[in-house]
Amino acid sequence: GVITIVNFYAPTPISISVRVYITALPGYLSSSTTSIKNSVSDYINGLGIGESVYNSKLCSPANLYNSPEGSTYNLTSILTAVLPDPFTNTDILLRFYENAICSPADVEVFAV
Repeated sequence: GVITIVNFYAPTPISISVRVYITALPGYLSSSTTSIKNSVSDYINGLGIGESVYNSKLCSPANLYNSPEGSTYNLTSILTAVLPDPFTNTDILLRFYENAICSPADVEVFAV
C-alpha cells in the first residue's frame, strides 16, 4: 500500500475581549447591558474555526437588532483585544486552526 501522511491541528482557542461604548437614550435599562454582553459573546462563539473577528461585524449583535432594547441606546464604538494586547478598533485575524471564544464576562459595556 501507499503510505499517506495526514497532518491535522487541534483547534486553539483564542480568548477575545470586547469593549462596547454606548450613549444611553430614554428607556435604557441595566438589563440591556446583559443583553448586549450575551449577544456579542454568542456571535463570537458562533464563528467557525479560522474565522476572524471583524470589528465592523460586531455592530449587529451589539446593536441588538430585532429587539426593542436596541432602540434605547446608540452604539458609539467597539474595541477588541486578545489580552494582554491592547484594545483597538482593528480586526482580529485568526489562523486556520484558531477558534475565537468569548464569555459574557469578557464583554464590557460603557455608557458614555
